[in-house]
Amino acid sequence: MIKKKIGNVKNGVQKLSSNRAESGTLSPFCFYEALGYPIPLHSSVFAYQQEMKEENGLEKSDFLSRGIEFSREKENLYHKEYLMFLKKWSWLYKQFPFVDVIYLANSMTFNALHADSDIDLFVVAQERRVWLARFFMTLMMRVYSIKRTRKITRKRFCLSFFIDRNNQNLEALLLHRRDIYLPYWIAYLVPIYLHAGALIYSQNLWIQNYLPNWSPQQHISLGIHPSEGRGLFRKIIEICFYGWIGDFFEYCIQKIWSLRIRYLIAKKPELHRGVLYTESILKFHNDKRNQYSELIFRRR
Repeated sequence: MIKKKIGNVKNGVQKLSSNRAESGTLSPFCFYEALGYPIPLHSSVFAYQQEMKEENGLEKSDFLSRGIEFSREKENLYHKEYLMFLKKWSWLYKQFPFVDVIYLANSMTFNALHADSDIDLFVVAQERRVWLARFFMTLMMRVYSIKRTRKITRKRFCLSFFIDRNNQNLEALLLHRRDIYLPYWIAYLVPIYLHAGALIYSQNLWIQNYLPNWSPQQHISLGIHPSEGRGLFRKIIEICFYGWIGDFFEYCIQKIWSLRIRYLIAKKPELHRGVLYTESILKFHNDKRNQYSELIFRRR
C-alpha cells in the first residue's frame, strides 16, 4: 500500500519542501512524499523541476550531487538480504542469450523493499531478439526456481520489461506531461549485467525536462559490480539461433505468446493496463502511473 507520509528527513529538505508548498507550487521532492519513498539526501539530482538556490540560510552545497553516492535516511530492512541474493546469482546473468544489458528497477533501487517484494528487471535485448531473450530468461529462471510466480514473489525475478537495443529512448511511453514516474524510474535504473554499454541514460536526455539537475549517467549505487562477458551456454544458443533460424523462432514465439496476452487482457483488462507487446518492446506490468500522478499532484 502506498504511504502518503514519509519519515523524518534533513531539515534542509523539509524547509525547502514547505517553502514550495506555501508558494503554491509542487515540492521538489513531491514524488517521494506522495509515494512514501525515502527522500535522497545531499543531492539535487532528483529534485523535480527545481533549480537549487540558497534559501533560508541553506547553502547550495547541502544539495550538491556527490557522484553515484546516494545517501539514505534509513537503510531498508531487506536491502542486504536482497543484495546477497542478487550477488549469488550474478554468474547466471552472462548465460542469458541475446541480452545486452540487465537493469534493476522499482522497489530495489528506490530503497522501498517490503517483506514480499519481487525483483524487477529491465532488459535491453539484441535487435529482433526481444521475444527469444525473454523466452530463454524465463526458461532458465524456472529451472533454478528464481522467477516469480503468482504464489511466490519474495526474492524472485520479475521479467516485466524488455526493449531492443535500437529503441532505448522511452519518451514515447510518457502518458502525459504530468507522468513524472517514468523519468524517475529511468533515472533510478541500476545495471547488474553489461554486455554492451549502459546507453539508457544518454538516450533519454528528455528526463532533464522533469529533473533539470540530472545528468545522463548512473546516479544510484547499490554496491553491485555489473557482470560482464558471455557464458558458454549463451554462446551455444546464439550460434544455434543465428540468422534466419533465430528470426523464425522469434516470429513463432511472438505469435504464440501474443495470442495468450490478448486472451489475458480480454479476461481481466483491469489487471493489464499499459501492457505493450511488439517486435521491439515487451511491457507487462499493470500500469499505475495515472494513479501515481493523481496522488502526487493532489498534494499541490
